[in-house]
Amino acid sequence: VAMRTLSPSQGHWLLSALNAGRPMARATSPHLQPVLQIILSTSASPALVQPAFDVTLELLLKRGPLPADHAHQIFCQLTHALKALHEQGFYHGGVLLGNIVM
Repeated sequence: VAMRTLSPSQGHWLLSALNAGRPMARATSPHLQPVLQIILSTSASPALVQPAFDVTLELLLKRGPLPADHAHQIFCQLTHALKALHEQGFYHGGVLLGNIVM
């Protein structure tokens, strides 16, 4: 499980998570990891919780260049995931290497 903890100064992220996370929990594709739940707590920073593996594309690339066939496979899966989101009426708005979970 990957958990994103948000500080009070990141209120815009919380609003984005609440606005995008709840409906995006319905988005389905074999290339998407679904949002399980959004947890808000008065005793700690809010967190967006979603299933994930422990490596992002950013961390993977820090290890060195990927073989062309592996890079192509990742690119194809990413484009399929974004296509599925768009077809279901969702737009990510922040596709960054650190947001792509392997």
